[in-house]
Amino acid sequence: MLPRTLFTLKVVVGIFAFMLLLLIPVRSEKYTTWESPTPVQGWQGFLRTESTTHPGEGSLWAGSEASLQYPRFPRYSPLNLHLKINLQRPDGLTSTRIEVYENVAGQSQIAGRSRLQQEASLVAVVESVCDNPLGCGTRDFYLTIPPRSEGLGLRLEFKSEVGFGFLESELSLPPEHFFYLFWPQPFWEAGLLLLFALATYARQAGLNLTESLLLTSLTGFVLVTIAPTTYQRSWWLLLVAFCLCWKRLRPLILRPRWKRLRPLMLPPAIFLAFFLLSQNTNVTDIEFYFHWSSSVHANGLWNLYNYDPTYDYLPLMLYLLYFYNLVVYPLGLEASNTTWRVAASLMALAVVALVYRISRKTSQPDGTLTGGWVLLAFNAAFFYNPAIWGQSDMLAVLALTGSFYLIYRQRALSGGLALGLTAISKPQAWFVLPLLVWLLITRCGWRRASVGLGLGGGLAFVLAAIAFGFDFSAVGRYLTHPELAGENNNLYPTALNLNYLVLGSEPIAPPLWLSLVGFGVVSGVLLWVLYLSEGSSKNRFLTRNGLGAALLVVTCFGWLIKMKERYLVFGFPFLAIAALQNRRLFKPFLALSWLQLLQLVISLDDNTPWQELILAHYPYLWSSLLSQNWLRELLSIATLGLFCYLMVLYFQLTDPPPTKEDAP
Repeated sequence: MLPRTLFTLKVVVGIFAFMLLLLIPVRSEKYTTWESPTPVQGWQGFLRTESTTHPGEGSLWAGSEASLQYPRFPRYSPLNLHLKINLQRPDGLTSTRIEVYENVAGQSQIAGRSRLQQEASLVAVVESVCDNPLGCGTRDFYLTIPPRSEGLGLRLEFKSEVGFGFLESELSLPPEHFFYLFWPQPFWEAGLLLLFALATYARQAGLNLTESLLLTSLTGFVLVTIAPTTYQRSWWLLLVAFCLCWKRLRPLILRPRWKRLRPLMLPPAIFLAFFLLSQNTNVTDIEFYFHWSSSVHANGLWNLYNYDPTYDYLPLMLYLLYFYNLVVYPLGLEASNTTWRVAASLMALAVVALVYRISRKTSQPDGTLTGGWVLLAFNAAFFYNPAIWGQSDMLAVLALTGSFYLIYRQRALSGGLALGLTAISKPQAWFVLPLLVWLLITRCGWRRASVGLGLGGGLAFVLAAIAFGFDFSAVGRYLTHPELAGENNNLYPTALNLNYLVLGSEPIAPPLWLSLVGFGVVSGVLLWVLYLSEGSSKNRFLTRNGLGAALLVVTCFGWLIKMKERYLVFGFPFLAIAALQNRRLFKPFLALSWLQLLQLVISLDDNTPWQELILAHYPYLWSSLLSQNWLRELLSIATLGLFCYLMVLYFQLTDPPPTKEDAP
């Protein structure tokens, strides 16, 4: 009992120390008169530049709506503000009296309210109290901005009957800000309980200390990144974490007598609910889904590509939106981003359930934890995509995993139909589609596979034809979209791969050699994986083909142009399936998870409508590191390094010993 407790405590203490380190404030936000503001940051409402009596100084003259905005500073803690302003007034005129009000900045998703609609609070009154107004001149003021119970960012509003000159401001987070996440907001308590539960499950699954630290630190890192926006939901987070630690929950997944899927999926569902409470979402992407959902609701499925030119996904997404509308419109939830994230997250849980169903067919006892399944079921990088970002990638991931499962079970007809749906889910599913088609043929035989593929192809054609309205010109326009076969000028690159190493963030067309090298590497790896694929033995099928599918995903992501930061997630279920029978794949899976998570966090915060690199405006160590270009280049090299490592593992892969079912 004591060694197991010490193991869990080592993991929790290690990850908590890691989280505190990442939250160290390493920078302040400084505004001067020489910097130009952005639409959401900097000084606003200052009228014109004035000269002062001091040589070399200049000031901005404050208008009636003068304000300073710091949209990325947390509000769970007090903030230290240094103001440098000029209070000088002409002789005989009224002395300057400035009321300073604080508010949160930006928009809030809490209860659908705008943060700018919240009441501003008076924090200080600044006056030019001196015998000679001409001698007041430039003065420094040091203010403490009180914390708020909700919201993100600081907006300082200045109200004065007469103007004043602004020269400089500096906002900083106090070193003791950690303690405000203990109380009155129990964010750390919720996080520690969650880490304790994850460390317990990792130990029960047989993960060693290093593997447990790497898996649990994924969640710790996500907690650090969502703390500034989600602290106001700390009591809900604490309730969810307590449920995951409930002592009566553990026997549901630790006792072999539980043979049904439903009890086993309860802990991952609770773990997922923790991230659904996050306030960090990609509102831009979700707004597109709402717009397309409204188009489907108004126009139906027929010929939607012509009705809505903004729709740039494959046809299967339309059918998902159609069934989604059947639920949300009667309930009035069609504009709720939480509802959309829940729907996307349910598809992620379905992927986890399919991997568990596959694990039951291996040598592991029913109902017990297996390392490969735990790596996926409690993986913060995997759930970040649907639960926090709100992306729809899980539609294609579910289609791919379902196809793999049906092929593994030798279901030729249903497997062929699943492959047809996969083909019209997302272009990223095409990374693995050739391998799955070949596996269906080798595992089920040419005759049965041909029937299944024919049915799947027919289903895909009918569904696509309805969406395009049998308009072949619309198909041509879709295929020439910039993200498919259209022109590519490297606009807003988010995938850290070979393309980023060569071009960086330069908005230029990739050279021809870069495209040819990527195509050549992907083609070579695909042919190699097809040649070495295994379709006869159930045991060999999982390890070799799961790793082969994951290798194809990493190869396409690392070497092709037009990749997005999210595409590594398509390899998660396949590498988890391969890891069910080969422990050597645990660490590569965790490396893949970290590469995916870091790229998601970087892109989520820096992919704004103004293309503003806002990570650098957080005051923390973690945000300062992720905003460095050298780290992004290092992650690009790490992506190619993971590709090489998986290649070596695939080449060295040894099959498990034959079982009775493998005997002729």
